[in-house]
Amino acid sequence: MWIEHFRYRQEFASDHLPEGGQEEAPLPHEVREAASQLFSTLPPVERAAVLLKDVFDFSIEEAATALDSTAGAVKAALHRGRAKLSQPAKEPAAALDLNRPSASSDLIERFVDAFNARDLGRLTALMREDANSEMVGMFIEHGGEAIAKSTKGVLQHTFASSENWRGEVRDFRGGPIGLMWAREVAREVVASMVRIEEREGAIARLRYYFFCPETLAEVCAEFGLPVRNNGYRPTW
Repeated sequence: MWIEHFRYRQEFASDHLPEGGQEEAPLPHEVREAASQLFSTLPPVERAAVLLKDVFDFSIEEAATALDSTAGAVKAALHRGRAKLSQPAKEPAAALDLNRPSASSDLIERFVDAFNARDLGRLTALMREDANSEMVGMFIEHGGEAIAKSTKGVLQHTFASSENWRGEVRDFRGGPIGLMWAREVAREVVASMVRIEEREGAIARLRYYFFCPETLAEVCAEFGLPVRNNGYRPTW
């Protein structure tokens, strides 16, 4: 079942495997196939309902709150989604198009290094004056200096968090991305992702996928990394 592949990666990606469980561990290609089936088969509402309930173990009520919907609507979407996923695939699923970032690996590495050092001066120097920073689906910040130094901006808010955020550069389907790890009690989980666009050797655009649980789930499933679902909007 595709759902077991997702759950295995979520529960054991950063922990020791249970005794005797190695032979049953899903292979990376099985995880990718499960992700492809989910994203290619279901429309957004049904996909979100299945992810929240069956992958992240939300209750129906919690899923309804995260989706700004009702328990009845979530149950209906979950029923439709499960029914579609139980049907044999008619053709290979197409890969999700993430519109790979245009920044060089070197620029993303320098951004991540400055981020991990909490060095606002270096971060500012990497950005164009007309740069913008987008929390996908939420808001956009304008101006390189404001992006790096605004007390209400993404970077300052992240640095002030108690979750000890850190960045890591990974190659995803032929292009570099930044994975953003947060500390949760005894372990780290991927809680966001950043894509960077470059112009004339500097950062022109930052895009954070904090409130994009489906995108984060697919990317982390491909890497076999633990992921956190932040929902689609702030709860604070």
